[in-house]
Amino acid sequence: MVLLAALVVLGVAGSLLAASFFAERERWSTRLVAGRADQLHGIAEQQRVALRAGWDTAARFAQLPESTVALSPVAVAGTAVVDRWISRLSAWTYRGVVSARDVRDSSLDAVMAATLLVDAPRFAALGALVARGDVRVDGGLTTAAPDSAAAVACDAGPVSVPGVVMAPGAIGPDGAVEVAAAGDDSTYHLFGGVTVDTLAARAGIRLPGGAVVSAIRAGVAYAEGDLELSGGDGAGLLLVKGALTVSGSVTFRGVIVAGGGVVVSGGRFAMSGLLLAEGGAAAVAVNSLAELHLAYDPCAVEDAEWHAGRVIFASVPTEPVAP
Repeated sequence: MVLLAALVVLGVAGSLLAASFFAERERWSTRLVAGRADQLHGIAEQQRVALRAGWDTAARFAQLPESTVALSPVAVAGTAVVDRWISRLSAWTYRGVVSARDVRDSSLDAVMAATLLVDAPRFAALGALVARGDVRVDGGLTTAAPDSAAAVACDAGPVSVPGVVMAPGAIGPDGAVEVAAAGDDSTYHLFGGVTVDTLAARAGIRLPGGAVVSAIRAGVAYAEGDLELSGGDGAGLLLVKGALTVSGSVTFRGVIVAGGGVVVSGGRFAMSGLLLAEGGAAAVAVNSLAELHLAYDPCAVEDAEWHAGRVIFASVPTEPVAP
């Protein structure tokens, strides 16, 4: 009887010990899964931030509205794989989704997303040349109407703007149009909520005052004073704090903002996009041996706007279902 009782006690004890072992293992497994889930969540958050840091401007600009593109997966330390998607919600708004999954257990994952906004300038379609002061032309001046067929490529729609727009009371060539906005500070300093100083801080190319260079191609270029373009083919957004002088054969596609006005002293200056000339009493002067050709191009303006933008998070991260 004693032996039987001892066996019963040992059996009960063994059962309790086994139950305790399995319960502890289950708790350990739960803690492990929870810890791994937290790790995956942290990886997803890191990749959400990296999505903005590694923003491919050219690819996103070319992405069709209301479309979703899968980016290349990212392997993280041999323990996780991150899948990534970018959806273009509108012209300036995107949705980024990242999904971090455990390479050893596909049931463990963490999904995170956020809305991203291209914080870009917006330039009003007032004219091909917008001048705050007089536009004095001793040489040649030609203007071309916007190419409505080409504008279809950037969904600009029908565009009808004058060639030369001036502030009320300013003197200009035949066909120039007076518009009140041409006399406003904001036309030359504030572009859809983005200031000229903010854009100057984004410049990839910075030039000292008095620089003489060939035409520049850049997302944003900034001259800290006067600037002379001696020739060449330029594109993008060019900000000139002082006066802009064009002394040779220059073509430019995009937007130029010249705080000290524009002087075309020689050669031919072909501007496709938008030229904003603030200056003083004489905002623009075309000398007798020079030519100025103006063509408002909404696609060139949009391209300059977009490439001068910076991607920011427009919302707090969320955890949606991955595409």
